[in-house]
Amino acid sequence: MNVELKLNNCRVCDSSLSHSTYIRGEETGNKTEFHKCNSCGSYFSKMEFNQQTENDFYGSSTDVYMNQNYVQNRVGDILSHSFKNGWLLEKDIDFLDIGCGLGWSLVTSKSYGFNAYGIEPMEAAAEYANKNLNVNVTNSLFS
Repeated sequence: MNVELKLNNCRVCDSSLSHSTYIRGEETGNKTEFHKCNSCGSYFSKMEFNQQTENDFYGSSTDVYMNQNYVQNRVGDILSHSFKNGWLLEKDIDFLDIGCGLGWSLVTSKSYGFNAYGIEPMEAAAEYANKNLNVNVTNSLFS
């Protein structure tokens, strides 16, 4: 069940979003809009996403995930932009990556001083992240 949904409001509190910058698209490398929630302050890439079920991940291979350097550079760009613009001034900020894959984004966010957490529906990817990268990933769908 891969129903295409468009992000128009915050996935956390359903408030409106404001455009902040463009980031490299995950699949194409093209510009992708990056938004900040006007209410809770969460950040999102404003792109279509798939609503998936556990059956979509049964027997899947972790080979589908991007490589370490690509993910770490992309997340580093987002975090650097956020610090440069003064959006992340506090200490002990939580970083949640929904669909974190193997967890490389969490490694990067930890290097910036964040409390890093991930949610990943593919059991093998969540297991790899927890055991090999020593990051905190919950094997589950996000709803």
